[in-house]
Amino acid sequence: MILGRMVDGQVRGTEIVIERGSWSLRGIERGEGAPTVVFIHGWTCDHTTLSPQIDRMSMNHRCIALDIRGHGKSESPDNESWEIEDLAGDVVDAVDSLGLDPVVLVGHSMGGTIAYEAAARLGPRVHGLALLHPMPLRHTPESQALFDAVAGQLGSDESHTSTREAIVDGAMFTDETSPELRRHLRDLMLATRSDAATGCWGGLAHYDSAHQPMSDLNAVVVSGVRAANDDALIKTLLPLARIEHLSTGSFVQLEAAATVTDLVSQLVAAS
Repeated sequence: MILGRMVDGQVRGTEIVIERGSWSLRGIERGEGAPTVVFIHGWTCDHTTLSPQIDRMSMNHRCIALDIRGHGKSESPDNESWEIEDLAGDVVDAVDSLGLDPVVLVGHSMGGTIAYEAAARLGPRVHGLALLHPMPLRHTPESQALFDAVAGQLGSDESHTSTREAIVDGAMFTDETSPELRRHLRDLMLATRSDAATGCWGGLAHYDSAHQPMSDLNAVVVSGVRAANDDALIKTLLPLARIEHLSTGSFVQLEAAATVTDLVSQLVAAS
């Protein structure tokens, strides 16, 4: 059922439009009840990749699922700035515009990095933070070199397409990922605009958290194989975090949907 819903590209809900000057951020709203759960998808994806968690949480909570600028149905500003701080600013503005308080932020992959930055800015309004296979929150020399190299390849017309294909085929899945899920996600990720793909990867390469530890924030961090952050870093930045490792690819919320949805549900209940 989850795959069917993803393949038809739909998640039930009311479309929301958040005006950002000359452009608009879009997403869906569904359910009622506090805290509001805000969902932020990953690199070159859209909000449908969090459909199992939206389904469960919207039974008892108001859910807002956003498409990041340049992704899904969202537009992007004329200056096309893609820094993580800009993307987190969009989330903060959405929370402000919709009058959301309190909130739980749920982010996957790049969306996890965005959610972390947004949580630092929103402060006490955030009562819980779920990071699902987040991209680097603070770079090591090795990860910095890798992200810089890939950013350069994505920025070249000659190597852009082959580099995106290599990222998706080589880093997102395991041998156990179902062929149907792999095909659907591959098509989705490669269809996203090239400027958004290149710009957001560059934003990830530039991002390096300088925030103080969020010592009072309930959090859960769920990673598949090839996690981008080690446990020591997570515990430094989020001392209360529950850390889980799964034998899946990057899309933990789809490959282990029941497990991840239960973990998010527990976080929201505790919040």
